[in-house]
Amino acid sequence: MDKYQLAEILCTEVFEIIKTGVMDRLDCNTTEDALMVIKPMYQLLSDRREEILALFGIHTETIHLYEDMYDFLQKSFYERRLETNKKSLELLDYLSNLYASLVLTAMKWCLKNGGYEELTGHTQLFMNLAKVFDYTRE
Repeated sequence: MDKYQLAEILCTEVFEIIKTGVMDRLDCNTTEDALMVIKPMYQLLSDRREEILALFGIHTETIHLYEDMYDFLQKSFYERRLETNKKSLELLDYLSNLYASLVLTAMKWCLKNGGYEELTGHTQLFMNLAKVFDYTRE
């Protein structure tokens, strides 16, 4: 096995953790429930923080974890909200991309700064963001 095969295996493992956490998170109906789902996922990711940050920096034809995660987050949010979308598809597309960007920015910041507790300590911020992402349902 070479370093690229190892990186592909590690990317697959991390991506599976993220996929499970995202799907569980999108099933949540309240911000409090979402925080309860996010916390253990961030702990798993924090345990592998150096590895994940290194994987984020690899960009080859077959290894592109950060971009894969972005695409997954965007598509998952879009598909879940499409069923209840009461506004426009363009707005839903925008919010889906915004959601993916926000989640990955928060995740990367937390991994770099060990800041999950700091970030989740701002419950009001999360509640306000939840309102933004629920806008298409109104």
